[in-house]
Amino acid sequence: ITMPTLAKYIFGMHDGGGEHLMLNAGKPGWVMITQKASDSGGDFSGYANAGLGVIVRLNWGYGSDGTLPPSNQYDAFAQQCANYVAQSRGASIWIIGNETNLRGERPGNSDSNPGEVLTPDKIAQCFAKCRAAIRRTPGHENDWVCQPPPGPWNPETQYPGNGGDWVTYLRDILNECIKQGHPPDAIALHTYTHGYDAGLCSSGELMGPPYTSYHYHLRAYQDFMKVIPASLRNRPVLITETQPADPGWWQNRNIGWIQSAYKEINDWNSNSANQAIQALVLFRWERGDDRWSISDKGALHDDFRAAVQAEYLAPAPRALAPAQPAQPKPSQPASGGAPAAPAKPTVPAQAKTQTGWCPFAKKRPIIENNFDFGRNGNKVKAVVLHIAAGPMSAVLPTFNDVNRPASAHFCVGKDGAIEQYVSIDDTAYGNGLRAKDGKWFTGGGREVNPPWQDIVAGLNPNLYTISIEHDGQPQDKWTPQMYDANNRLLQWIAKQTGLNYVVHHTLIGHHEINPIDRPNCPGPNVEWDRMAADANGEMRADSVTEMIQATANEVPELPINLESALYKFAQTNNLGCPQSDEIDFQASGADFIAQVFMGGIVYVKKGDWGNLKWVKKPQEGGAGSDAASSAALDATSQAQLLPINSNSGIFKFAQANNLGCPQSDEFDFVVDTDYIGQVYANGFVFAKKSDSGNLQWVKKMQ
Repeated sequence: ITMPTLAKYIFGMHDGGGEHLMLNAGKPGWVMITQKASDSGGDFSGYANAGLGVIVRLNWGYGSDGTLPPSNQYDAFAQQCANYVAQSRGASIWIIGNETNLRGERPGNSDSNPGEVLTPDKIAQCFAKCRAAIRRTPGHENDWVCQPPPGPWNPETQYPGNGGDWVTYLRDILNECIKQGHPPDAIALHTYTHGYDAGLCSSGELMGPPYTSYHYHLRAYQDFMKVIPASLRNRPVLITETQPADPGWWQNRNIGWIQSAYKEINDWNSNSANQAIQALVLFRWERGDDRWSISDKGALHDDFRAAVQAEYLAPAPRALAPAQPAQPKPSQPASGGAPAAPAKPTVPAQAKTQTGWCPFAKKRPIIENNFDFGRNGNKVKAVVLHIAAGPMSAVLPTFNDVNRPASAHFCVGKDGAIEQYVSIDDTAYGNGLRAKDGKWFTGGGREVNPPWQDIVAGLNPNLYTISIEHDGQPQDKWTPQMYDANNRLLQWIAKQTGLNYVVHHTLIGHHEINPIDRPNCPGPNVEWDRMAADANGEMRADSVTEMIQATANEVPELPINLESALYKFAQTNNLGCPQSDEIDFQASGADFIAQVFMGGIVYVKKGDWGNLKWVKKPQEGGAGSDAASSAALDATSQAQLLPINSNSGIFKFAQANNLGCPQSDEFDFVVDTDYIGQVYANGFVFAKKSDSGNLQWVKKMQ
């Protein structure tokens, strides 16, 4: 497949006009242009003839029109894109839309209207239509078409399964594009620094809660690249916007920021194991908003001139195979298990099996290519534990790779999170072997002698096992949270299947099925006996604890998010337990969120999570010192607060036993005599009213 004409170097500038800084140094890089698709085509041949790579972003519109159209206009937009491409010269790389997770880029957005939320499935539908239309255009059959790059650090777009995580948003967009049969030909990204400081370009500083695993500066690009699905890891990456952003922005001072930014990307590219970045484009040349403009700042020109003296070559990308819709499964999965049903086209798994999903696991159904419906009548005989040999975040993209038929039912994270990819009523591709002439063979054709004594002769183990992956490497010791999550999950599986766990029989490691390819899976440090004993154990349940469980389930509970930025800020500042849920409000035209705690009211501007503040309650002398604090006081004044008596015996008992904050008021119940109880984050506290000094507690059922 013929690739578009690419620049030789990674240097780039958003807008025409600054390319002379590259060409005068003999270092042709990239020019990024943004256009409305409804415009007449552009002539970019002057750039291309000079050896510059040309990237054109096509938008439905700007401002309230939206970067992508309303969903009922996707066909019209695709035709506009095709018309623009057909009328253009010198360009063969196109980006469809921009930062679709920002409210301000949505169609129909205004101060009073959030507009149509651009969820990953909508973006993929629109992108697939546009890509197909562009590549049907004569002379553009092999053009690169890129997805809209998300805006880092912006949590405004939320949908089921994602509360605003911009990295997850990119991952979901790419996976949805794969499902549509139109994966991007290159991946478009944006990244910035928070402030005008050259050192921030290579800073490893991470964000505050709740996004503590994500980078706060330029290396945000690495967070995005970690979630690119495995089937797209051969795609080139184009960073089409970068600059110092709030609070510093561009300044007419040469501090080496531009040089440092390009060095950071070149250092990344120097590792051949990393996915190649072809371009880092400075935003932007055009004059307008002084925060963004480079053209009128001579000191920045000098910084760029110094940067292009370096020999920062754009890595040669791999030749891309034609992007085709997902194909039917091969007759033999790569994991080594013969399929239990005929091959079929890829469809979303949630359209089929609705049973066998764990209620406390995050449901993440994978593409149909990588599992089989049903078990051919076979009963589950064992649970097989695996190690992912990588982070949990890489598991779902791997299982959605149409070129790699592999899957497990679950994955357990180091923090105790549980994800489920395949119903336990269906067959995952985690433990497959092939049987031939009374012998077992791996997916690669190597003969293997499974140590597992209960393996069924001639029957693919996938058909009667449940697979659980685990975050990390084989040598890692599992965290207490992982053991706790496994315990809950294994107990749930036992209730569904009737299993009683016996190590090496009904609870085994993958190495006991395939010691050739997986000799250390899940690893040498797993505490097998402990897991079996815990999972087989029964939770204490007498008449009192059963009644308090039942009663507590009927009591209104205040939700507590221990990972939220507001909660962590309150604990750091000794503001005690929350008395309200989070409350949205506006101040000076911006969106804020507030929450009432025992010691005061915490509030923050959405998107500015590192700048939390608090104000005393009005009854304690609190008064607004600015528009935001005044609005926070007003917004919380009508909230129904959970009463918390820090001097009560129940509260003191709960704190002494590390049960966390209360989630309910005290309530009465009866079991032969009168009791009093209260719900806390980590359990239920109760006592007889006639014996209030004899407090007890019990874990929550979940």
